[in-house]
Amino acid sequence: MPEWLAPYVLCFVPLLVAIDPIAIAPFYAGAVEERPAAVRRRVLAYALVTATAVGLAFLLVGRWLLGLIGVTIPDFAVAGGIMLLVISVVDIVMADKGVRRTGAGTADDESTFGAVPLGMPLVVGPAALTTLMLLLGRYGLVPVLSMFLVNLGLTWLIFSQSERLLRAVGKAGARAVGKVSSLFLAAIAVKMIRTGIEAILGGG
Repeated sequence: MPEWLAPYVLCFVPLLVAIDPIAIAPFYAGAVEERPAAVRRRVLAYALVTATAVGLAFLLVGRWLLGLIGVTIPDFAVAGGIMLLVISVVDIVMADKGVRRTGAGTADDESTFGAVPLGMPLVVGPAALTTLMLLLGRYGLVPVLSMFLVNLGLTWLIFSQSERLLRAVGKAGARAVGKVSSLFLAAIAVKMIRTGIEAILGGG
């Protein structure tokens, strides 16, 4: 591997693991399964714009801002985990009652769901933000920023193919995938909360 390429590869892989678009794709697919194609595109656009803005903001001023208000990364992980846990539980309960959490399909609903929870904290959450800041200190801005944008492009590609996934598994299968993915999201949220609390109690 050329020496100049190594920092880019070493930034790409951790960010891919932290963002994990393949794991999030079923949640997105289940949430927009009954929406028109134009709505799905807008939701995805809101999500990626939000994820990009949050990631860039953290790259530029994240560490300074958190230090200014006295918030640590473990604090951020606990808060994000609680948000994700609530979203997951509501999604499971509302689906059981035949009500879709994403609402009636207005522009406000699209932008809200696209921004939160899809853009933040699912695409770019505490794990991705922590990874960005750690990589920034080691490899510098150019490799980290470029590989962050590459990962967001990969996320767009995977999410944009979710319709094929829905066609392959059918409507009932999509609902089942959505239910299972919500359970996984709840488990991920619990892990985020647990590791955040452990770091806080350990003085991390």
